[in-house]
Amino acid sequence: DSIAEEEAFFSTGQTAAFGIRIQTDTVARRVLVADAYEGAPALNAGIDRGAEILAIGGSAGTLRSVAAILAAEGAAGVSDALGPATAGVTRVLEIEDGNGRRTVTIAKAEFG
Repeated sequence: DSIAEEEAFFSTGQTAAFGIRIQTDTVARRVLVADAYEGAPALNAGIDRGAEILAIGGSAGTLRSVAAILAAEGAAGVSDALGPATAGVTRVLEIEDGNGRRTVTIAKAEFG
């Protein structure tokens, strides 16, 4: 990541986000974290570039696999599952990275 890219992200106006940019592969039905921004909720929760998001839910009891979301609703379904750009919106993500598979709860925060 260049500092310019991060500054551009933070200077795009007030928006609430987890602070990640995702890459969606609708054919393989996978979602990967392409970028995680310094000081943002996702990176603070240990979600960094290269992590795969396996499931998304409003709580641990409502986790839906990314593969099922993509199969039923496409990439827009993933965006919907991640919730609105509102500070305080909380999601539970099941992720897998070099540290293994785990469930992380994060809340969107205001940036900009």
